[in-house]
Amino acid sequence: MCHWEFRKSGYLYIGVGPYTNFGFEAFFKEGGRKENLYKTGKGAGVPAMKDSDTGFAFKLGYEFASGLQLNAAYKVSMTDVADANSGVAELRPQSFSFGIAYRWGK
Repeated sequence: MCHWEFRKSGYLYIGVGPYTNFGFEAFFKEGGRKENLYKTGKGAGVPAMKDSDTGFAFKLGYEFASGLQLNAAYKVSMTDVADANSGVAELRPQSFSFGIAYRWGK
């Protein structure tokens, strides 16, 4: 992360770096049947999905002099999280998010 101050009116900040996500549960529901995608399936012998992924994140935000922060982030995974069908298809998660925060004690 790095930031630039704008004449006491606030800060612009930009960040780039690696990330790792860890999943706890991922369920698939169909016709009254519920299956955890991180657990080994009955026929495949391997889980449908991996429970972690790694990639890169990009963040851009602005902090006002009052401490209020607005930001946006984009994350793209380098890991193929499909486990059972990894030879047939690839599943690489991507996410875009907006954030609002406040910093006390300025």
